[in-house]
Amino acid sequence: MSAIFPPAPELKTFAAVLQWHGIHHADKTIFRFLTDGEQQEDAITYSALDARAKGVARHLALYCAPGDRVLLLLTPGIDFIAAYFGCLYAGCVAIPTYPHLRPKKDSILTRILNVAKDAAPKAILSNEIVQKASAPFFEEAAHTRRLPWIDVTTVAPLSNQQWAGPSISPDDLAFLQYTSGSTNLPKGVMVSHGNLLHNAHTISTLFGLSPSDKGVIWLPPYHDMGLIGGILVPVFSGMETILMAPAYFLQRPSRWLQVVSRYRATVTGAPNFAFDYAVRKTKPELIPELNLSTLGVAFSGAEPISADTMRRFADTFGPCGFQYDTFMPCYGLAEGTLMVTSEQRKHAPVVRYFDKQALEQHRVVEHPSGRPFVGCGAPTDDTTVYIVHPDTFAEAEPGQIGEVWVGGSSVAMGYWGRPEATAETFQAHIAGTGEGPFMRTGDLGFVLDGQLFITGRIKSLIIIDGSNHYPQDIEWTAEHSHPDIQPHGAAAFSVDIDGQEKLVISAELDARTLRDLTDEQARSIRRAIISAVSNEHNLSVHEVTLTGRLPKTTSGKIKHHECRAAYLASKQSPLIP
Repeated sequence: MSAIFPPAPELKTFAAVLQWHGIHHADKTIFRFLTDGEQQEDAITYSALDARAKGVARHLALYCAPGDRVLLLLTPGIDFIAAYFGCLYAGCVAIPTYPHLRPKKDSILTRILNVAKDAAPKAILSNEIVQKASAPFFEEAAHTRRLPWIDVTTVAPLSNQQWAGPSISPDDLAFLQYTSGSTNLPKGVMVSHGNLLHNAHTISTLFGLSPSDKGVIWLPPYHDMGLIGGILVPVFSGMETILMAPAYFLQRPSRWLQVVSRYRATVTGAPNFAFDYAVRKTKPELIPELNLSTLGVAFSGAEPISADTMRRFADTFGPCGFQYDTFMPCYGLAEGTLMVTSEQRKHAPVVRYFDKQALEQHRVVEHPSGRPFVGCGAPTDDTTVYIVHPDTFAEAEPGQIGEVWVGGSSVAMGYWGRPEATAETFQAHIAGTGEGPFMRTGDLGFVLDGQLFITGRIKSLIIIDGSNHYPQDIEWTAEHSHPDIQPHGAAAFSVDIDGQEKLVISAELDARTLRDLTDEQARSIRRAIISAVSNEHNLSVHEVTLTGRLPKTTSGKIKHHECRAAYLASKQSPLIP
């Protein structure tokens, strides 16, 4: 079946996209949400979603004007999707936020209240369960005390004949994507309807999506990858998608693959850690029961992509039909709406090897026994990528590593209420030529043979004795130095000791292992890390700390700044003989 993308020149907003599909493909099921993470479904068609969204929009109009911000506090599911599109129909600015469900204060509630203080919403879309848990705390804060709560489960749907929405343009703000805070305090990225349309078209084209495709997504809808990749792109492209809550994947990752097998899905994807987690946690006896041969796209992004992880996943699930060429490495970020570059469907991932010493000097030199990097594909449409010296803003010479700068229609409008941060990140110009404006990603990388390779982040780069070291390299070495260290369970960062930068590594252990750890076992783990890092990177480790949990984002990224802050606050003494 050919693509049924909406005619882009005719439709200027994402609200218009859903309405167009609601008329022309009214009875097509677009989402199935697995309420138990396995087989119990809550399904909805284009026309039913259109009607529910319009009902939410009419209710919002009682409290909000176009342009007002609205908090979405809902668990993953059809209600969340209807609420999000209800905001779009009403011309309001949606703020997807992970809901608070506990009867006490926690980090989730603190984040919600901070987001509310920053965005100043005029209403909250939620349900009875979330409101019961959160409302008492909202009443304690002056900026949330009088916000009206709207239970979307009780809002009646509307037909087209009952609906007359506000005029919305492509430049109007669609939603605020608050960053996860892996490298800094969360900021609200302003994403327009035009940004969403352009990025959805880019993803649909690169992935070769059509109504005959079927997706399976468990990613949280509160962040760009789950919201845009798992909800908006399916609505745009006509791809029926089976959704499940992230908790069900984390509890048992084999559920993800079982759902892919049961529904004969052709498209799925996740951050790198998820593929690794599925390999480690899927019981061998389940593998013969799976059929992954229908998959044509397994996108991987949102964090550094490991060639080893892709190979292990392909080797483990190859017997049940998974093909290595199904992997589609991607690169993107919230400030770029979602996707910036991607490999194309049916193209094998590109893996190249580079000399480690040259990398420390920000040079690109291929070497057969060097460090492997996975290519993240190339930009499409009007998206442009430049590699720029982060200090001089001059374009980097071929063979040099620099900061990745991005231009194009998917680049977001800036940060909500932060003009200085917006100017710094979104209005950069290349020195000498004045070309721009471009969005500074904060990521380091290079382009080789048309492929973008990401090497690390500027702010987490470790510089010791004048040499550059990527924390991901050191973390991989530390993680594999001892069997008790959790996968993706090492954080490397530097601290100032008497005017000199020193390397500190924090290693994550299983809670039970940490509880029963003897002093001798702790010394053994520390010695293993110090020896491996010294041998592999010629670096002296100032201190190794052991913890039961490293701070990470929901996509599994290490929060280096929080690790460093926790270390400085604790002032732990080394237990190294």
